[in-house]
Formats: sequence, structure tokens, C-alpha cells
Amino acid sequence: MANVDDENTQGPARGGTGTIERAERNDRGGLKLLPREDQAPMDPEEYARLLDTYDSSFRNIAEGEVVKGTVLKVTASEVVVDVGYKSEGIIALTEFVDENGEITVQAGDIVDVLLERTEDREGYVVLSREKAEKMKIWDDVEKAYA
Repeated sequence: MANVDDENTQGPARGGTGTIERAERNDRGGLKLLPREDQAPMDPEEYARLLDTYDSSFRNIAEGEVVKGTVLKVTASEVVVDVGYKSEGIIALTEFVDENGEITVQAGDIVDVLLERTEDREGYVVLSREKAEKMKIWDDVEKAYA
């Protein structure tokens, strides 16, 4: 890993308020961080707004919730789905096979999925399409009963 701790470094690591946008190699082979071109520190209100925008870009979804996701990729054994969380979810391909053995989903499709766990051992969100379908059916039964 490159040595980036330098007495000229600005930003949070050295207590400054500037931001780093560029880096170049120093004579020791490490990286020397360079300040922004305009040398102006970032406005604290702008920084807070950007931080809030970043935090709100991740949806707050709870385990057991049915959410809409976008199919990113279909492999030989699984379907990768983006639900707007920090990482993608993986669902077994068998949950997308119809009674004729045909795969019923392709990349770009929007599907309803149930969030089982926010993270597995590999860091993926654990999702289930079958359980989401069962919950939708149960909701329909409850509406019909009411």
C-alpha cells in the first residue's frame, strides 16, 4: 500500500478542511496528495449536503420487507438483483423457473423480492422471490376476506 501520510496532506487525515482530488508520485515512490486546484476549502454546508445525499442514496429496507428489484444478471445457477441497497442480492435460479422448466426472467426485468437477510457471508443481500410471491398472495387473501 502506498504511503500517503505526508506533511502537506490536507483533509480529514491531517485535520484540514480541504479535499483531495489529485495525487502524484513523490521521490520516495509513494503518493503525494495535492489539494484542489482552487485551493479553497469546501463549504461546510455543501459538505453536509453531499454527505446527506450519499447517506440517503441507500434505501433503508428492513428484513422481511417485500421490495422491487432490478435483475442485473442471470447466471447458470443464480440471479443477481439490485434492490437499491449497499450490495446486490442473489436468488437461486430455481425460483425463476416455470412449470415447463423455462427461465422466466432476464437482465433488466423488475421483480418483487423478499429481503430475508441484509448480508450473508459473502456480503450479498439474501433475497427470495418465492417468499415475496407467497406474501403477495396472502395479502390478496386478506383483502378478499376483509
